[in-house]
Amino acid sequence: MKCGKLILMVTLVWLLMAQLPLLAVEQSPLLTAMESELDRSFEALQYADEVPLYYLSYHVTDTEKHDIRAAYGAVTEDTERHDRLLSINCRVGDHKLDNTHEIRGEYDFSFLMRGQKRLPLEDDELAIRTILWKNTDEEYKAALERYTKVKTNQQVLVEKEDTSADFSIEKPNVYIGKTIAESFDAKVWKERLKRWSAIFKESPFVQTSSVNLSLTNDNRYFVDCDGARIQTGQSYARLILRCSSTADDGMQVSRYEIFDSDSPSGLPTGDEVDKTIHRLIRELEILLNAPPAEPYSGPAILVNRASGVFFHEIFGHRIEGHRQKSEMEGQTFARKVGEKILPDIISVYDDPTVKIFNGQFLRGYYLYDDEGVKTRRVDVVENGVLKNFLMSRSPINNFPNSNGHGRAEAGQKVVARQGNLTVKSTR
Repeated sequence: MKCGKLILMVTLVWLLMAQLPLLAVEQSPLLTAMESELDRSFEALQYADEVPLYYLSYHVTDTEKHDIRAAYGAVTEDTERHDRLLSINCRVGDHKLDNTHEIRGEYDFSFLMRGQKRLPLEDDELAIRTILWKNTDEEYKAALERYTKVKTNQQVLVEKEDTSADFSIEKPNVYIGKTIAESFDAKVWKERLKRWSAIFKESPFVQTSSVNLSLTNDNRYFVDCDGARIQTGQSYARLILRCSSTADDGMQVSRYEIFDSDSPSGLPTGDEVDKTIHRLIRELEILLNAPPAEPYSGPAILVNRASGVFFHEIFGHRIEGHRQKSEMEGQTFARKVGEKILPDIISVYDDPTVKIFNGQFLRGYYLYDDEGVKTRRVDVVENGVLKNFLMSRSPINNFPNSNGHGRAEAGQKVVARQGNLTVKSTR
C-alpha cells in the first residue's frame, strides 16, 4: 500500500514538472494590449472607406542594450539603453494589388520608413493602446492616399514582367515563447576590459585601440488580423577587440576580432583573449611594414572568413526574394532558376533554425520571422543549380509564399534577408 502511494506521488510530481515549461511562459501584457487594440482598430477601419483595409499587423521590438568600452586601461563608456519600437503593416486594396506596390519612377521611399514609433517602456495598457490607435489611424490614412497613386500609376504604364501579388496568404501561427532578460556582472567585466585594453599600450606603434562588451536583449512581439500571435526573445553578447595605426604613406591600417555568444557566460575570459590581442598587434605591425599591394586582375583563393563575407555580399543579398521584383534592384538571378550558376560541387542553403554549429553560436538563428511565419531551411543552390530564393511575404513570379525569411530592423519595414547562409562543397 505504501509502495502504491509512493508511485502515485512520484507520478503526480512528474506530471507537474512536465507542465512547468508551459506554466512558466506567460503572454506579455504588451502582447495582450497589442492584440486588443489591433482587433478594435481592424474592425473599425476594415470597411471605413470604399477601399477595404484587408490586412493589419503590429510588430514591436523591445530592446535592452548594455555597452561597456575600455581603452588604454580605463573604462571610457558605460551605457544602458531601453527601446520599444513599433512597426505597423497597414494594407488597403487586396493581396493582388495594395498600397505597398512599387510605383515605377518613384525615388522617394520615405513611405517605407513610416511606422517607426516608440511605445511606453512600462506595461501600461491604456498608454500602449492609445499610441497604437493614434499611429494606426495615421498609417491607414497614408495607405489610402498611396493606394490612389498606385492605381493611377497602373493605368498609365505598361504591365510589368513580374505580375505576382503584393502580399502572400499564409497560415497564421501562434507561439508564446519565453522573453529574455540576460545580465552580467558589470564590475567584473570592467576589470577584464581594463586589463585587456592595457595590453595595447605595450606597443607604441598602436595609435588607437579599444575593447568592447555589448549585451542585447531582443524581445519581439507580433500580432495580425489573421490571428497570428508571436512572442519570442533572444540575447546577443559580443566582445570586440580593435587596434589601428597609420602607415608611412598615410594609409590607415586596422585589425579586429569579434567573439559572439547568446550570453556573456559564453564569451571567452581567459588566455584566449590575451593571445588574440597579441596576435592582432603582431598582424598590425606586419601590415604597417608591408609594401602596398600592386593592382591585380585574375584568379584568387580566399581564406575561409573572407569566403563567408564574399558569399554574403556578392551572392547572398542577390538571392533575397524582393530583389527579383523591384526595378530599383539588379534582379541578378530573377530569370536564372533552374540554371547552373555555380560549379556542380557547390550547394548553398540558408537555415535560421540552426543555433549552434561546431560549438559556435550563430547570430542568424530565429524561430519565427518578423511577419509571423515559421522559419525553415531553404535549399537555394543544389549541385550548382539555382533552385529557390529567400522569401518574405512579398511574392515573386513562381514563388507565391514566404519561407520565413522576412526580417526587419527595429521599427523598419520587412524585407527578405539571409539567416544562416551555408555553402557546402563535395570536394
